[in-house]
Amino acid sequence: MADGRDRGARYGPRMADPAAHLQVLTTLDDRDVALTLAREMADARLIACAQVTGPIASVYRWQGAIEQATGAS
Repeated sequence: MADGRDRGARYGPRMADPAAHLQVLTTLDDRDVALTLAREMADARLIACAQVTGPIASVYRWQGAIEQATGAS
């Protein structure tokens, strides 16, 4: 930080530094490929969550398993 304080002190030991995160947007021409990529990246712990649109689907790790949820209830 500009004033010299440790970021860990500001955000606490369990809260991640927001500067260490980023959002990536990409376009694929096949929904199934996009969902497969999302599941593989979540399984490899490269992402926290992926959202595939048209209709929206979220892919994420929850309690040790890769989950997929859609906007339809």
